[in-house]
Amino acid sequence: MATLNNQTILDKQTQAYKKLVAQYTAANKQYLADISKSYDAQTKNANSNANAAAAALEKDFRKSYDLNEIQNLISRRLLKEKMANLGLTQSGLNASSNTALAISRQNADDRVTASKAAAAAKIKAQLNNTLASINAAKASDSAKAAKDLADKLSNAYKDYSKQYNSTLQNAVKQKQGGSNSGANLINVYGKLYSIKGANNRKAFLKAVTAAGYITESQRKALLKTLNLRDN
Repeated sequence: MATLNNQTILDKQTQAYKKLVAQYTAANKQYLADISKSYDAQTKNANSNANAAAAALEKDFRKSYDLNEIQNLISRRLLKEKMANLGLTQSGLNASSNTALAISRQNADDRVTASKAAAAAKIKAQLNNTLASINAAKASDSAKAAKDLADKLSNAYKDYSKQYNSTLQNAVKQKQGGSNSGANLINVYGKLYSIKGANNRKAFLKAVTAAGYITESQRKALLKTLNLRDN
């Protein structure tokens, strides 16, 4: 069993390790929150830009539809005047010509619609690519952060284990040294006679006992032998 002094060291080492783990974990959590906030802002901006481009697209192609309408109205008016001048207002030629104009108008609108759809698809594809890049970067940063935390926690545990085991080994050595300290007791007893003053002798006994050189029971026996109070 560890001595009281060694147990205190063990407790402090454990507390320091737990504190370090908490610091690393908190820093990692804050970093993940920060990068998430940054990437969320990029995602929001990408969507906003895509929405703005889609709105501009609608406006631009509305002009094309309007031009088709104007062109159709002009063509119909010219056809009407021509048929009237020729006296063919009620003729089959007039009817077929108007049908041709209607088909031409529909074809023009279909071309605009196809172009609009292609432009919209391009905007959507660009948005998807941008979002994919953002998500990939976020995932990469998150993975790096996770690995960094794992490495720090692993190194912290290795250092803690090394220090903890060293303290335990020291405690065992002290115990073994105390239990086999017959020769040490003789040396200490002889040394005491070269030390002057009761307080100095008691301080010396406390020091060699704390160092594991003699046992507590041996210290008390020496105090009794020298008629020294244990205080």
